[in-house]
Amino acid sequence: MRLLLAVAFFVIAAPAVRADEPTWLVLDETQPKASQTVGAVTIRLAMEKRRVEGVRADVPVLTILEDGAKALTVVGEASGFDFPQGEAAILEMDPDVEGPEVAFTSFTGGAHCCTTVKVAERVGAGRWKAVFMGNWDGGGPGIIRDADGDGVSELVTVDNDFLYAFDCYACSEAPLTIRALQGGRVVDVSAEPRFLDTHRGWLDEIENRLVEAGGEASPGFWAGWIAAKARVGEGADAWSAFTRAYRPSPEDDVEECTVASTDGCPEGASRTVPFPDALKRFLTERGFRT
Repeated sequence: MRLLLAVAFFVIAAPAVRADEPTWLVLDETQPKASQTVGAVTIRLAMEKRRVEGVRADVPVLTILEDGAKALTVVGEASGFDFPQGEAAILEMDPDVEGPEVAFTSFTGGAHCCTTVKVAERVGAGRWKAVFMGNWDGGGPGIIRDADGDGVSELVTVDNDFLYAFDCYACSEAPLTIRALQGGRVVDVSAEPRFLDTHRGWLDEIENRLVEAGGEASPGFWAGWIAAKARVGEGADAWSAFTRAYRPSPEDDVEECTVASTDGCPEGASRTVPFPDALKRFLTERGFRT
């Protein structure tokens, strides 16, 4: 019987806060609005009534002021809950752009998804724009942090492609993905050597969870663990360990569609693929070297 690896991906724990790290504004039932000023930049975060998909709903709204003048308003997501939510901070995220940026996260609601991440940055005197950094299963202020200690923050969370890929959500592990802002563009920097310590720390957490769960690996564990090992240059060793330890089971086989389709797989166009074959292709397509 396969053990379930009870992994809660929604909150990725950040390292202990250093004195030079940004202060996050976090809305909750005790604080439905908040503000912060760093130099010439002031941010205000508050719950407001806005029309969302034809319905008026409470959403977190970020207002940015530069030298006291309003520069940008960014509307967050409606969670469907009746309590305040949303986080924002003034920090450095794009070294190619003059001045600090403002990170803004809000929750869409749902069992496992999603946290929407937007980062506002200066594009001229008194002019700002918001850059969409995606919807992610990791959430809270810890999703934005300085992952390599250089004073510039990145988006750090689990690679959502791995969730449900070969197992149930709670049975799945995933490697970290790291995104940076460079000149106003979102760039995947996960494979850069400067983040090796971050990936090694996460790999340790994955392995510790397996031990705590009893040590019996499931397909969801194998996928995330091998990818996390690949992040630290040990993908080939991990694949060898997998092939020695894995015992094939019909319940692990993967249904694949043999034709491209955006509306489900047409009847008669599916095939059953052994888990190792499906996993190898999945990892290769995403650039994980095994």
